[in-house]
Amino acid sequence: MTTDKTSNKVVKISAYSTMAGAFLTLANESQAAVVYNNIDDHTYTAIGWYGLDADDNGYPDFLMQAVSASEGNWTFASAIGALSSSGYGNDANMVVGYSGDVHYYGSALNAGELIGPLSPFADNTYNRVWLASVYSGSTYGQFGNAGDRFMGFKFDIDGSLHYGWARLNITINPVTVTVKGYAYDDIPNNPIIAGDLGVSCDVPDIDGTYNIMPSSAKLKWFAVDAATKYQLKYRKVGTATWTKLNVSGTQKTITGLECNVAYEWNVKSKCGDLFSAFSPLQTFTTAVCKIGELSSTEIDVYPNPASDAVYLDLQGLETTSIVAISDINGKQMVSDFIIEDGIMQVDIHDYPAGIYLLQIQTSTDIKTIKFVKQ
Repeated sequence: MTTDKTSNKVVKISAYSTMAGAFLTLANESQAAVVYNNIDDHTYTAIGWYGLDADDNGYPDFLMQAVSASEGNWTFASAIGALSSSGYGNDANMVVGYSGDVHYYGSALNAGELIGPLSPFADNTYNRVWLASVYSGSTYGQFGNAGDRFMGFKFDIDGSLHYGWARLNITINPVTVTVKGYAYDDIPNNPIIAGDLGVSCDVPDIDGTYNIMPSSAKLKWFAVDAATKYQLKYRKVGTATWTKLNVSGTQKTITGLECNVAYEWNVKSKCGDLFSAFSPLQTFTTAVCKIGELSSTEIDVYPNPASDAVYLDLQGLETTSIVAISDINGKQMVSDFIIEDGIMQVDIHDYPAGIYLLQIQTSTDIKTIKFVKQ
């Protein structure tokens, strides 16, 4: 929701997707369904109210405000429980927080913290709960410049209490409040975990390691339904330091490897703000260092000898490079080439057994490599 600056009227922002989540077993043994509203990130700065409609019923459950240097020396972001149809001060709708000086402050929660009947709620009846504030140069509250943090809350639905969270990013000087999504448990009185999207985040199943060259290899895994991206890590076997990569798809060709060295790798899913565990470790050994007449740092070709196909690592070469194959007598051979992730696969299964010359021509040089067809 946002605020019409001219009329100060609360205007509803529709949620772009609402998902009924997977089930979470809690202490009372009932199955809790988390309802997540993944709105587009919405930042507000103007004086006025933002209506956070947790259950998407058309009425705000919390009214939130950002004020920059408009009330004396105060600059602040705040929240207050809203009546479901008429105004301020619903004593059932409260924010997880604490008392400090003359104000009540909201607690900036981390992902994984529990929000429920035992949580401390700030007494915001007919008054605001301060999320972040500055007064005469001094800062107060936990949300200011803290990055993405969670505001825990409880609110009323048809006379029953429900627990939820809103992911906020609040800055000060000047104050801005960005709402990045919110969720609640649709079973009354059931706790919710901050950041729980109501979806499970499964460990990816491994497809395998392909196109293993002296300095590169393709790592593949199967998609996880709820995953938005994956984190891949790999290292030489026996070393302590991992190389970590964020990957949007389900495969990655890693380069810059050492030849004839054992490596290990695994991957985990990222589902919104949640991560799965890592998959079991996979191992592979890169190809030998010297192939034909060139070192593996220039052009990689593998295997050699070969029976069905040879692979070339073309990463780093000009896109206009020309690849040709001839037999030992100079006869030009015709073959099917497949290029993917900088790796060229050359089909040679119909070639007669013998020695062949693979030639790569760039704008400045011609490289020739011998390989053997078995």
